[in-house]
Amino acid sequence: MERALQYRDAGADGIFPEGLDSEEAFQRIAEKVPAALLANMTEFGRTPYFSADQFAQWGYRMVWYPVSSLRVAAKAYSNLYRTLLTEGSQVSLLESMQTRQELYDLIDYRDYPARRKTPCFSDGDIRRRFVVPNLYLACCTENAFVL
Repeated sequence: MERALQYRDAGADGIFPEGLDSEEAFQRIAEKVPAALLANMTEFGRTPYFSADQFAQWGYRMVWYPVSSLRVAAKAYSNLYRTLLTEGSQVSLLESMQTRQELYDLIDYRDYPARRKTPCFSDGDIRRRFVVPNLYLACCTENAFVL
């Protein structure tokens, strides 16, 4: 906790307390370290699973899920290749795939030329889905920014 306060006093934009293992630990940090706090929600680690809204209630303003999409994607890749080996086709998986139109809608593909000239957050509304460079997706809940 002392180091977190030193970082904050030195001008850190945010504090990332690592490896906390209970609700009480997260709350204690929030009480003792008045700063922009980041909660790390990686799977299969020491931290129990809490929601972004829970973190927001405890005073955390950022929650990230650094490996979640990779783990979900890796399992989907494995399922695809298993299906190709056993069935010889991807047809049985079409319902679980993102369509071309869904991709275009997600990344606002049709509006890309206009967006290219506009910086992120230009409309001031960060409580909507948005896409930043390299297709890094983020969204906001009512109380927390989720990466």
